[in-house]
Amino acid sequence: MTVKECNHTGEGVCTYAHNENASTHTKTCLVCSKTWDPENCTYTFSGTTGTCAVCGDSATVAVSGTENLVYDGTEKTPGVTVTRAGTELTVGTDYTVAYSDNKNAGGKATVTVTIGSKQGSYTENFTISRATPKIK
Repeated sequence: MTVKECNHTGEGVCTYAHNENASTHTKTCLVCSKTWDPENCTYTFSGTTGTCAVCGDSATVAVSGTENLVYDGTEKTPGVTVTRAGTELTVGTDYTVAYSDNKNAGGKATVTVTIGSKQGSYTENFTISRATPKIK
């Protein structure tokens, strides 16, 4: 009897499974059961949902408070919520938020949400309206 070493190749030989409560997935060979170290999911966004092309995991970004923003000399920082598999993620731990051009009226103010350590970014523009001059 000849035993052939598994080379982990071929269609349907290996599978990727998302690791629960983590932004990683693990590759497993269905033939020999070898598992690899967890790998970061890399999210590609279409609309507000980012999907990992390898394991199929998804993260959804919701930006709130972008309507009716009026210039008052302060930076505008709309709220951001990110969920993955129905669980709300933690800003600073699971994702970061950066704002740009978010103080002055006109132009495009921007909020950028980055999942994990550069695992994918979502960008949304919002508008700050000009203040109505007060007539004395």
